[in-house]
Amino acid sequence: EESHSERERKDVMTSQKIFRLNPLAILGNFATLYGVAFLTVLIPEAFGVRQRGFYCDDASIQHPFYDHTIPMGKMTLAILALFFVIPLLTELLVERSESSSVSYRWRKFSVPTFLVQALVIFGYAHIGLVLQVALTQWAKYGFGRLRPHFMDVCKPIGYVCAEPSQCITNYTCSGTDSHKMYETRLSFFSGHSSTAIYAAVFLAVRSKNQMMMKSFITHQIYLESRLTPRNLLAGARRPVQISLILAALIVCATRVTDNFHHPSDVVVGIAFGLAVAVATASNLAGLCSYSLRPVREPEGRRIFAKFITRGDRKR
Repeated sequence: EESHSERERKDVMTSQKIFRLNPLAILGNFATLYGVAFLTVLIPEAFGVRQRGFYCDDASIQHPFYDHTIPMGKMTLAILALFFVIPLLTELLVERSESSSVSYRWRKFSVPTFLVQALVIFGYAHIGLVLQVALTQWAKYGFGRLRPHFMDVCKPIGYVCAEPSQCITNYTCSGTDSHKMYETRLSFFSGHSSTAIYAAVFLAVRSKNQMMMKSFITHQIYLESRLTPRNLLAGARRPVQISLILAALIVCATRVTDNFHHPSDVVVGIAFGLAVAVATASNLAGLCSYSLRPVREPEGRRIFAKFITRGDRKR
């Protein structure tokens, strides 16, 4: 006579849906996404950055130039790794604790469900990342705010300050590094800050009738959605949460100490990254409700899965 657990396993197997993966659709989606990302950088550069003047007594743009403590390229690679590794480990843990109602195949091969689900979260995280990078680029080129090290890099000449509050619009930069001089007009708002906070918040923040700062430090959107309803890794989530938030805040702090951004640039970057992460997690990925309460089975995972499969049939 079959045991109760064996009968349950067979019942799950007979009710499973089979999704057949379409590698071309997966590559096409990511290629399109990165194509849009490329255009968000190319188009603003084609129009050029706004040329703004400066005031003679503006001490906020007279700080020395320092190199990046955390380069954007390395930070982005670290974020992409987190976007894949954390969902991969999380979905593996969820799959081992519960029976899945779906299975995935490619040709004659069975593909682990946790791998596909991790890819889905990876895709949604990319959508929000590209969105916030695009809007940040347009803001930078549109405002053309001068960085704190503008005077040190530009070394403007050909002007005379008749009075301290005079605005100088006609001047010539005598600096030798053309790239640095171009970049010194892209202060508002901080792309490092918005990107770092976006990544941390997408993985790490939710609110549940608590003070904003408390919830900002102690709760997570993605991990709360996938782990909390199942009471998995209850003791291990907190260190991960705190580490992600602290790492993002350190990035934000270096943008001021490196003299690349004014404090207001960083504050706006934090707010913008937070807003895009919450919108992506709730509206696109379906990881949480509008009140940021975690959703056990995110609707967005099923929606995205339809774009990377050839259809489904009952087993």
